[in-house]
Amino acid sequence: MATATVTPIVPTKSKLLMDECQRLACSRLEEILKDVLTQADDVLFKFANGADNSRRQNLFFDAMRELRIKRGQVEAAFVKNLRAGLREAMEPPRPGVRSLAGAFDGELSLIGMDEVEEDLAINTFVANAHNRCARELFGLEQRLAVLLKQPKLNNENNPLSPLAIGRALRDACEVLDADIEARITLYKLFDKHGLGAILQFYGEVNQVLINGGVLPQLGAAAPAHAAPRRTRVIIESDEGRVEGVGDDVFSTLTNLMQGQGSRGAGGAGGVGGGPAPSMINLGGGVGGVGGVGGVGGVGGVGGVGGVGGVGGVGVSAVSAVSAVSAAFRSWAWTSPPNS
Repeated sequence: MATATVTPIVPTKSKLLMDECQRLACSRLEEILKDVLTQADDVLFKFANGADNSRRQNLFFDAMRELRIKRGQVEAAFVKNLRAGLREAMEPPRPGVRSLAGAFDGELSLIGMDEVEEDLAINTFVANAHNRCARELFGLEQRLAVLLKQPKLNNENNPLSPLAIGRALRDACEVLDADIEARITLYKLFDKHGLGAILQFYGEVNQVLINGGVLPQLGAAAPAHAAPRRTRVIIESDEGRVEGVGDDVFSTLTNLMQGQGSRGAGGAGGVGGGPAPSMINLGGGVGGVGGVGGVGGVGGVGGVGGVGGVGGVGVSAVSAVSAVSAAFRSWAWTSPPNS
């Protein structure tokens, strides 16, 4: 009978170190999540007590109940997702299977506002974690690349990157049937109160790898914080295609429409404040009115698009959301979230 020998992609010593990193990651990050879930229960209770009407009060109480009932499921799913990411990083690539970073098939689709809000919260956490943990992440990426026999690791393929942690958390929260505000609250608390412990966790993982002989002499200096990514916005209509680049989505949209040659541009709608005590604002402003031959302004999130001028075009809030959704893929948030 013929036999086959399977050679693991990660040598034995490296596998032992990766197993230690996995145990440390699951233990430390689960502790962080447990603490955040406890704080989320307290925050939702405060929101319920401060609600301005019975509907919102019931919404927050329902979210509290849902989180308490499914807390164990969220924690278990989070750890399972972390383990899966680390296991995938240690396995050889299977023929015909693309990595998550290379899985984009070229098609874009309009996504709902709830998904946009979740993207915003997770991307904010990822950017803040990179800013605060830049030095530790620099060493971790270099050492894990050596350990996994990879030429280079980054935010997309590092199994312990802030993006990997954020994705693990978001996927774990899919078991929650609560209103979007409960999940957004959880993400913001994870960002606000978990970063200090995550910084310490990265330091511990680096020390495990140093003790295992992986780049022990690696310089401590990390590259300076990278310049924030620029946002590229593309708007297509019956009249053609226009593009713009800027620091954020809404200002880029505004500048884009204001630069249409001789066309007068309508003002951009502001982002309206949501009712207290919500942590997210869904109500948007109303877009400005386009000038003669101009383009109507873009309504704020949840707002109404401006009215096109004579011969002009009005851009609705739905179109704005479509552009925002596409732009999220290249948007790096640099300011901390509002508490």
